[in-house]
Amino acid sequence: MYVAQQGALYRLKGGQFRQITGDNGWTEPGASPDGSQLVATSLHGNFSDLFLLSMNAQIEAQLTHHQSATVEANHWSFFPRFSSDGRYIFYSYDSKDPQSTHAARGQLHAAGSVN
Repeated sequence: MYVAQQGALYRLKGGQFRQITGDNGWTEPGASPDGSQLVATSLHGNFSDLFLLSMNAQIEAQLTHHQSATVEANHWSFFPRFSSDGRYIFYSYDSKDPQSTHAARGQLHAAGSVN
């Protein structure tokens, strides 16, 4: 089990939680079905990105790149989760479409390419 608290990720093992990242904006961890990887959101001042991590929280890949040269064009990603077969990561994000009233949903290959 993995949880986030005050910007850090923690792993429950042997009945105790152990901090596995620094407290620098990590949230919403999700483990792959085979237990080999994590996906998590990294929060920044005015955007967020998704990262693929090893089970020890080493960054394997940055999956989204939502920071823009202008703040108005930045994006937010939320609630990343692996598909049941572990091949895809589903998440929500803001579409920046002024006519849209719903969050958009994205899909990534777990290897890191956008689909």
